[in-house]
Amino acid sequence: MLRIYSVIVAALLLSVSAYGMGGLQLSGLGQTQGFSIYGENLASQVGGSGTSSAGNMASVEQNNNLTKIFGGNLSQSEGSMLVQGANTSGHCGSLSVQQIGGSSGTQGQLLSNTWCGSMATQGQSLEVGLQQAAEKDGGSGTAEGTQGSLAGQCQTILGNGTIMTSSQSIGAAQTANVSGNVWSDGQAGNLVQITATQTQMAN
Repeated sequence: MLRIYSVIVAALLLSVSAYGMGGLQLSGLGQTQGFSIYGENLASQVGGSGTSSAGNMASVEQNNNLTKIFGGNLSQSEGSMLVQGANTSGHCGSLSVQQIGGSSGTQGQLLSNTWCGSMATQGQSLEVGLQQAAEKDGGSGTAEGTQGSLAGQCQTILGNGTIMTSSQSIGAAQTANVSGNVWSDGQAGNLVQITATQTQMAN
C-alpha cells in the first residue's frame, strides 16, 4: 500500500509542477510524512504447573507544518498506538498465545500558486493489521490474549483561494481464549486488516 501511495504522490507532484510552469508559478509547497509500527508477542508454557505472560505497547505521533508568507500553509498530523497482552496458566500439557500486529500510514501534500490561481492536492493512507492464535494441547488450563490498534490522520491546505481539509481514523481489537481439562485440546484464532485512503485535488 505505501509503495503504491508513493507512486501516486510522485504523479501528483509532476502534475502540480507542470501546472506551475504553464501558469507562471509564484510559489510551490510540498511535504510528506509516514510511520510504521510492528509488534510480535508470545506467551507459552509446556509441562508442569505454572503461568506465563507477555505484553507490548507502542505509540507514535508526528506533525508537519509548512508556512510561506503569501504562499500558503500546509499542515499534517498522524499517530497510532498498538497494545498486546497474552497470558497462560495451567498444569501439564502445552499452552501458547501468539500475536502479531502493526499499523502504517503515509501523508502527502502539494500546493502550487500562480497568477491564475492555485492547484492543491493532498492524499493520505492508513492500514492496521492484527493476527492472533491461542492453543491448548492436553493438560488443564487457560490461554488467552487481547490486542488492539488505533490510528488517525488529518491534514489541511490553505492556499490562494483554496481551503482543503481531510481526516480519517481506523481501529481494531481482538480477543481469543481457550480453556479446558486434561482430556481437551483447543484452538482459537483471529485475523483482521483495515485499509483507508483519501485523495483531494482542487484546481
